[in-house]
Amino acid sequence: MATPKKVAVLINTDRPYLCDIIRGVMQYSQQLGHWKFYIDPFGAAAPDKRLKFWGCDGVIVYSSAKVVAESLKGSNLPAVMLTVIEVDPGLPRVAPDHLAIGRLAADHLIQRGFKNFAYWQGRHGYSPALRGKGFMDQLAKAGMASSCSQMPLHSATTGLSPQEWGQYHGMLREWVLSLPKPVGILCSNDIFCRRLAVACESCGLRVPEDVALVGVDNEQLICEFSDPPLSSVDPNWGQVGYEAAAMLDRIMSGQPAPQGATLIPPLGLIARQSTNTLVVDDPVVSRAIKFIRDQANPTIRISEVLKHVGVSRRSLEQRFKAAIGRGPVSEIRRTRVDRAKDLLAQTHMSIAQIAKDAGFSNAQSLCVIFRREVGLPPTTYRKQFQAGRETRERFG
Repeated sequence: MATPKKVAVLINTDRPYLCDIIRGVMQYSQQLGHWKFYIDPFGAAAPDKRLKFWGCDGVIVYSSAKVVAESLKGSNLPAVMLTVIEVDPGLPRVAPDHLAIGRLAADHLIQRGFKNFAYWQGRHGYSPALRGKGFMDQLAKAGMASSCSQMPLHSATTGLSPQEWGQYHGMLREWVLSLPKPVGILCSNDIFCRRLAVACESCGLRVPEDVALVGVDNEQLICEFSDPPLSSVDPNWGQVGYEAAAMLDRIMSGQPAPQGATLIPPLGLIARQSTNTLVVDDPVVSRAIKFIRDQANPTIRISEVLKHVGVSRRSLEQRFKAAIGRGPVSEIRRTRVDRAKDLLAQTHMSIAQIAKDAGFSNAQSLCVIFRREVGLPPTTYRKQFQAGRETRERFG
């Protein structure tokens, strides 16, 4: 057996999504690389001396600092940087497609019927700015860019003292109160999304009825334990790590380093309660939609909806089609499909179990309706999301 290559992975491990990158690197090694790792939880600061001490054959580093790039060049080792910024023309890069992340969030909020939008970048940085640009570009494509506001950047929203954060929290409250309602807001990451949800609660704004929130990174502890749970774009960090490892392997084998950045498309948007609304002007349709989406029983029938809103079936169908372009039965079906999508992405339940839990008559009915609504079979949809989850479980 060939001697395993020694690979340094210089990634700070203080955030779950950064650990996902490492898991992606490890997955590649187990499948194709057979590497010995030097994983440094202190990140990328002044790596050249450590790399020489370890006797490494290559390095993957999460950084966009010029001093780090210069240190890597000085080591003369094959290296891949995990950044969208061109720090040094000679160093290959792998990064999420931040513009696509913003576009995905904009599409989600547009599909929910919002006409007012906002973006909270939260901190200075090239990646958060790109997410905002993608968001604005997609709104402009839909003719809605003029209805988007942005929270002015604070000099630093990370590392604030409790007193400083208290003052900034007041500014955040004033900003969100000033926005026209209802409004759909993209936050540059899940931490800021959670902070904005707290600000909304403290000033009496309802999420998602008044303010719908989308974060980025799909950090499950933050998203699922927030009240309400937060919708979030999954940038596919595990695939970023996997592709960086594959690129490094090719370079260590003597292939030339690629020029520019390799961008990894986002895995998708995980819709949770923070965007579980549909903005309509008709109060009867709005009440019906809320009733449909709030039901714990997925087998809700149209007769129950009619009883709740107190109008005839013909009247409700006409009002639904005028407001959202589809009838109440279609909305019930859409809600069931959304439930199925969530279960496919987040659980290992069988298709038959998911069909029952989401309110479908059987697995075949789920497969037929899901493919028609989503454009691909449930099993294919699950594979797209489960790869990252399985990697986390395997290497977590």
